[in-house]
Amino acid sequence: MLTNTVYQQCANSYKSLEVLINYESPPEVEINSPMDGIYTNVGQVLVEGTVDKDSYDLTVNEVPIFYYDKQFSFNYNLQPWLNLIKVKAVSLKELVGEDEVRVIYDQNAPLLYFDQDYDGQILGVDSVLISGQVYDYSLVVLKINDKEIPVIQGYFAETFDLPLEGENCFTVEVEDAAGNVLEREFEIIRDLTPPNQFTPIVDPADWSQVTQPVISFETTDDFAGIKHYELRVENEEWRVVESPYTLSGLEDGVHLVEVKAVDNLGWSRVCSVNVFVDTTVPESFQPVTEPASWTQNVQPVISFETTDTHSGIDHYELRVEGEELRVIESPYTLPDLEDGVHTVYVKAIDKVGGFKGVAGPKEVILTWDKNEEEDVTHYRMYREPKWSNGSEYLNFDNTEAHFEYVDYDVEIGNIYKPELFT
Repeated sequence: MLTNTVYQQCANSYKSLEVLINYESPPEVEINSPMDGIYTNVGQVLVEGTVDKDSYDLTVNEVPIFYYDKQFSFNYNLQPWLNLIKVKAVSLKELVGEDEVRVIYDQNAPLLYFDQDYDGQILGVDSVLISGQVYDYSLVVLKINDKEIPVIQGYFAETFDLPLEGENCFTVEVEDAAGNVLEREFEIIRDLTPPNQFTPIVDPADWSQVTQPVISFETTDDFAGIKHYELRVENEEWRVVESPYTLSGLEDGVHLVEVKAVDNLGWSRVCSVNVFVDTTVPESFQPVTEPASWTQNVQPVISFETTDTHSGIDHYELRVEGEELRVIESPYTLPDLEDGVHTVYVKAIDKVGGFKGVAGPKEVILTWDKNEEEDVTHYRMYREPKWSNGSEYLNFDNTEAHFEYVDYDVEIGNIYKPELFT
């Protein structure tokens, strides 16, 4: 209600009159909740607000609603995405007042893409860069292991320590403005350790005559897993092999064989084993008897010794004539012997069972009596085969009553045919 003063001219004077004017302002409408531009993932929103009078016709998006004591409150069912909520009040004089808010109904969680597949990665480093992109219509909050990570134009990147040897767990949470949450979990394995210790096994394991022994090997790796094995003999080049592996072309002697286990990160462990090869018999030797010639001692002593270049001498064996071999040590006292010439056989056996056998003494004894015929002045002896020095015959003067010739230029197992001529 307004009061206005009007002046009316009457003759030479003015007369004031008061005029009452009725003025009505438009309704005042205010939506207090929800806020304009809000995001939600709930399909219904509570709309609350006030008007300045109780005499208005009140509608929401042209649908009448009830209000009381100048306050309104109602639930509004949202449609996906943008919802315009308009509250309008109309007075008795059809004056209009209104307020509106926009509500975005979003039920979709953000989209998350990593720059690489981190789950199950095996790394030989102390830290890792985790990066990727997030897509959503609203602003998002990204947390990795509860640490908030900045998202700039949808992209994120952050370096994280890998404190544990083995599995390091990561939890990723992305929440948009509507409250939709996306969660991801993955594990990154940190491996700074080579494969586990192992012992290669060679067959045969000790000295042998086998020049192509077989070597077997196997180990594990706690995290990265075994990629392959490599092998080398002595200082040769490494070669990729599988177990079991047959060595080839080994010469006599002790050979260092190294096996390298390599895991999937390239960490490696080298273990070794010695291989023993001996294809050579012990060195030749000459047993010696004491006394060395004809004697009345029925228990002469025989001594012997030799060497073996690689595996070494294991033991000696001996037999007299056709007896069984017996294990003996030098010097050795022979058992009671009868009169005559006796062949003693000594065998030197190395650690792989190779042996060298000789008769001791290694000799052939030839005897004959003097030829009493006057025209016999000397003897000539031939032998098949010839002597090793190339001699074709030997001469003996006919001056002794009894002759004895000891031929040392012989080898056990060979056949010799001596002939004596006058």
